Amino acid sequence: MRTQTDQHRVFVDLHSQLAKLHPELAEFIHKKMETSGAAFLFGHPCEYGDPLALPDIFSGVRLLQQAIVRGELISLFGDKDVDGITAIVSFVRLLESIREKQPQLRYEILVEENSEAEYGLTQEIVEEAVANGSRLLVALDTGTSDFASVARAREAGLAVLILDHHETKEELPQAEALINPKRPDSAYPFAGLSTAGLVFKFFHAFFILSAPRPLLFLEFRHDGELERAELLHNQQLLKFSDRQDLAKILPEVAASEQRLRVIWSGLERAHALRALEGIAGFESCEWEAWSGLVNRSFQRKVGSTISGFDLWGNALTGLDSQREWFASQEAHSLREAYQILQITVSEAIFQRLLPILPFVAIGTLADLMPLVHENRIFVRTGLYYLRRQLEETLRHMIQVSGLLPARLRSRNISWSLTPVLNSPGRIGNGIQTLRYFLNRKPVELNRALEELFSINRERKDMVEQGKMRALDLICGQSADDQDSQEMGFLDSGLAIAVLSGIPVGVSGLIASRVADHFRRPATILIRNGDKATGSARAYQQENVLAMVDAAKPKLLLYGGHHEAAGFSLQCQDIEWLQACYRDYAAANFADIRRESPLWAPERIIELPIEKITPQLLEQLDWLEPFGIGNEEPIFLVRGLSLQEYRLMGKGREHIKIIHTMIGSDSASFSVHDTPLFSPQIEVIGWNLSQEVLDFRKEKKLLNFYAEMDLNNFRNSVKINLFIKEILK
Repeated sequence: MRTQTDQHRVFVDLHSQLAKLHPELAEFIHKKMETSGAAFLFGHPCEYGDPLALPDIFSGVRLLQQAIVRGELISLFGDKDVDGITAIVSFVRLLESIREKQPQLRYEILVEENSEAEYGLTQEIVEEAVANGSRLLVALDTGTSDFASVARAREAGLAVLILDHHETKEELPQAEALINPKRPDSAYPFAGLSTAGLVFKFFHAFFILSAPRPLLFLEFRHDGELERAELLHNQQLLKFSDRQDLAKILPEVAASEQRLRVIWSGLERAHALRALEGIAGFESCEWEAWSGLVNRSFQRKVGSTISGFDLWGNALTGLDSQREWFASQEAHSLREAYQILQITVSEAIFQRLLPILPFVAIGTLADLMPLVHENRIFVRTGLYYLRRQLEETLRHMIQVSGLLPARLRSRNISWSLTPVLNSPGRIGNGIQTLRYFLNRKPVELNRALEELFSINRERKDMVEQGKMRALDLICGQSADDQDSQEMGFLDSGLAIAVLSGIPVGVSGLIASRVADHFRRPATILIRNGDKATGSARAYQQENVLAMVDAAKPKLLLYGGHHEAAGFSLQCQDIEWLQACYRDYAAANFADIRRESPLWAPERIIELPIEKITPQLLEQLDWLEPFGIGNEEPIFLVRGLSLQEYRLMGKGREHIKIIHTMIGSDSASFSVHDTPLFSPQIEVIGWNLSQEVLDFRKEKKLLNFYAEMDLNNFRNSVKINLFIKEILK
């Protein structure tokens, strides 16, 4: 048995817990711990970054504070995808929580009525805000690239607060506050936040800085022979280079009638601090005494009051919740300890923020953000609240979707909820999703939700038609009556298609399906008058944003992430753009290895079909949530018989293979209040029916790579295996 490291301690010995798991899964978790540490499994409150380190955070909070106090109209505008909408809903919910004590607070939500308008903060939205008499425009999940619109707002006397996470360019728009963790001057330790997560961070800072007596903290760090200090005070971050400057400023701080606490450690610093203890309002506290106070507070708040998941999404199931969770002697970083203190003393603040965590989780998963650091905690905690059905609109949607709340997983959000929520923005302006979330009349929820499902069905038809059209163009099999402006190309590094007559909002979905089909990055352009809007999607980890950036001289707008980017241009430049992209792809994407398997060996767990049990799937919860940065295991399954199967899809291109488990494990397994577990394993092969039937003709057992999940649809629980690749 391994001993615990000096850096990570938890309630119990993890390795004794691992001994109770399926050996194949236990070995996988051992490897995960070796690369990511034990804290990866259970999270760590120190992974919450200090919100006051975000760029422009003080200016942004001040803008909102002033608008609220003065009763000025606040205009909210956000992108129409799920991350933008969950950011708007989160922002509105937290504004509503403020209104009780600030009844003069006024806000409006602006929506781009033209569904074919350019993505981003348009000048039409700015003009509408100005015409309505707004003094503050809050742009969510957009704004970083909208130079002209921000400039127009400033001309009209409209202050602009931007919360966005998209990639920045060399220059930034001149907004009064642009809060983006990807800014080159950002001191924030994690750049992978969704905009919904950024709203959480913004209001964390807002509540801290709105408190009557904000916490002040002084940190010493050794840099060669120079002592550096940082002081948070009066909504500004002041930096000092030596103790002499520090001694000059401290009396001014104390004179402001704020209470300053300096946490210090080490005798070499004592003489500099004790000399200042006579200043009014100054308090010095030795590290050891203070850290003990933090530990006792944690033991009270976490150990005895929360079960299932703690405040930060840490799984407590099967663990001893009465033992001390955080070991003070290991917190040797003052910065880390400050974050612990901030969370501990701000429990009331976090209680105000917790209700938006389901929206933060959905926005993070929908925008394919990396599930590491804060994002992992956001999603785990958001799933905890979704499982307990604490949010009315989401509870209603989960129930109508046929999912079992107690068994909700990240895959259910990504596959079942996100597409429905995204559809109105894909083929319209997203107003239906906003209307659903902001609906306060329970009797209207069914009607609003049915509208979302109807739009989603329409969206799926459009994507399928667009995909088939793109494949025909790329493969040179277009019909004779094709639009002469449509075209398609396929190179070793890239697939490109130009379409028309399709909503621009589905271009990214079509590009993703084309990328999966050809196993390489794909770009879809959609003509709309004299302009074209396009989306680029990666197949593996290709940086398609860099490819789009290579064409920036002729792009009207562009932005996005490494794996997904959007852009617009004049139609007359389409051929030039295609040549530019093809040259870039040939130089950067063509040589990327595309042989199978596409996943790293450490992701693979090999086991025969007989070892797949409900308990194995239940234990996968240790590793949830799955997504980018925390990819789920790939199971190499051997020995599947092809006796019972069913063909699916309009063209019978999909196949479902039924395998019945042998033994009593499945019969005795139940999940919370659900019925008995089904003894059948359903193996799903998307677009693999012909390949599987060829194996059946040869009377071979099937060996394949697959992802695994519990299907909890319609109050029935089954194991699903999703075939990723068949072994030849």
